[in-house]
Amino acid sequence: MSSGTSTGRTPPPSASLATNVRGWGAWVQGGYEIDPHWSLWAFYGLDDPNEAKSPGLPAGPGLARFKNQDVAGMLRFHAGRYAVGLEYFGANTTWNNGKRKASQIALSTQYTI
Repeated sequence: MSSGTSTGRTPPPSASLATNVRGWGAWVQGGYEIDPHWSLWAFYGLDDPNEAKSPGLPAGPGLARFKNQDVAGMLRFHAGRYAVGLEYFGANTTWNNGKRKASQIALSTQYTI
């Protein structure tokens, strides 16, 4: 149970810097039912901090994140209370020392009560 008082732990440096970051971001997401069993879902998100107006961004090599783009998609089969989906997630992040990419493919399941 929490009483709302401080735990005495010091937050990580990044936690206290979040209020000093300026920039912009946006996302869009949607889905389309092809028929009663099949549907497609998609997501795109962008986060672009303004380095010139963000003194809170870490400046060391490999620390400053300049831009992040995420994309995700899912093909889902739905039958009664059950659903199974094939999902893709990709992230492109630009740091002050170069770009990094990550991607993942997953299989999801769902049972609705």
